[in-house]
Amino acid sequence: MKKLLIVLALVLIVPGLLMTTACSTSKKKAGSDAGLTQPVGGKDTRTTTSSDKTRSGMDNSGVSGTGYVGQDAFINQDVYFAYDSSALDAQAQGVLKSKADFLRSNSNAAVTIEGHCDERGTSEYNMALGQKRADSVKKFLINLGVSASRMNTVSFGKERPVEQGHNEAAWSKNRRAHFVLAQ
Repeated sequence: MKKLLIVLALVLIVPGLLMTTACSTSKKKAGSDAGLTQPVGGKDTRTTTSSDKTRSGMDNSGVSGTGYVGQDAFINQDVYFAYDSSALDAQAQGVLKSKADFLRSNSNAAVTIEGHCDERGTSEYNMALGQKRADSVKKFLINLGVSASRMNTVSFGKERPVEQGHNEAAWSKNRRAHFVLAQ
């Protein structure tokens, strides 16, 4: 079991470190998305402050010594979806496995899972699809041993895009589930 955790940690941590060091600049956004940086390689990276640790009472480091994902990594990594889909691909499942590890190791943590969509389709359709995405993520986490009572879901449909634009590059960044830790 210990070897499996070490291998899992290496598989998840090494690519993240490589992506982090490969990036020399990031583009800041303004407005309500202050603190967001442009996703790199399909990943959404968000910045937090040292007060996050104080508010949540949890470790604010990227990765703890146990191999579990830390609070920053938990909130900084979204799960992305294919067009018109709420199915979780292998990459999304890998991200969710590390999030489940974090939640299991932080038993006082509660999370809201936000479902988001790109701008295509009606508002009503995208609200329903965003909810399906959030519910799909919640169900997967429940199957990994996270209590349903610690998770809430909400859909924002296409109302809160992380990336402005009218092309696939922007749309792919907006088809996501985002995670907000309760304070």
